[in-house]
Amino acid sequence: MRNSKNYIRAIAFLAVVVILNALMDYVMLHPYYTQNLERDLKKQGDIDILFLGDSLTASLYNSDLIGKELGLTAFAMGFASANLETCSIALEDAMRTRNIGTVVLGWDLRDSGRELPSEQKSYYAEIFANTSFSKAKARIIPHLMNLRYTDVLQIWSGYFDPRDIIEVVKVKNTPEYKRGDVVIWHPDRQPRKYLGQGCYAYLMTEDRADGAKLEVPPFNSDSSDIPEENVELLRKMKEMCDRRGTRLMAIASPQPQSVLESWGNYDDALARTRRVLDGLGIGFIDTNRIEDFAEFQKDEYFRDIWGHMFYPQIDGYSKKICGILKEGGYLDTKKADEKNEKEKER
Repeated sequence: MRNSKNYIRAIAFLAVVVILNALMDYVMLHPYYTQNLERDLKKQGDIDILFLGDSLTASLYNSDLIGKELGLTAFAMGFASANLETCSIALEDAMRTRNIGTVVLGWDLRDSGRELPSEQKSYYAEIFANTSFSKAKARIIPHLMNLRYTDVLQIWSGYFDPRDIIEVVKVKNTPEYKRGDVVIWHPDRQPRKYLGQGCYAYLMTEDRADGAKLEVPPFNSDSSDIPEENVELLRKMKEMCDRRGTRLMAIASPQPQSVLESWGNYDDALARTRRVLDGLGIGFIDTNRIEDFAEFQKDEYFRDIWGHMFYPQIDGYSKKICGILKEGGYLDTKKADEKNEKEKER
């Protein structure tokens, strides 16, 4: 009898914990695009082109448009402030249940390869919450064990105020949020429009109207070599892709004209990246140095100096990327041709 009561108490306790957790998730967690990213990824079967990287990658590549242009399946998987380890974990998790033809790694010449696995620790909790239970997810646990409350507060304090709870609930009850069309991760921040296939694009704001210039003082990026920890992560990603017959390449994220003009050692940063990626057999393209892409470098096309491009400007950029991928031999064009033939037969 006593054991029965203990079992009932245990079950009741667990039920209360689950209910409270769900309630806190609803009223405390800000609407954020990664919450929808994993949901959308679970719906995907095999992926022909996977764009993988940070927030630039998530908002830059209109994967729905790219897929239709090429006759293939494309998906954008980007995480805020992602480093190479979080990208590696996300890729391993994505490959667990599906075949991926080509992986395009979004490469920021200022940050990619510079952020060490031990940095941006608070974001590991975000990646952990948005991946499936797997061996890949287990790789995140050591980072979670090292989290201090200050690591978590660092990200929360920037945009969380208990008074926002009412606003959070309001946003989560809007039709836009429920259908995933517009995600607002903070009532005072800019909304992002969902374009399908994982891409959440920034919408133009009044303060970034035509003719607006970005103020960028002259600067030099870190001139030291890419840390060995990151070279090893890139090597593991390449081996992971090779084992699955997946192509791996990287594309440097586009930068506003004012940034390019103020960047004193851009060519050095470019050479350092090429040296490492070429050594690993990873193809690399820098659209900032391709004349056909110059039209997308206007300051007014970007919301900030980091390279977050507005919608619908990303559509033109995405169409150009289609040509780069196809002409560079980075795609399984045979599969695309077969799809086109089937559509013609219909």
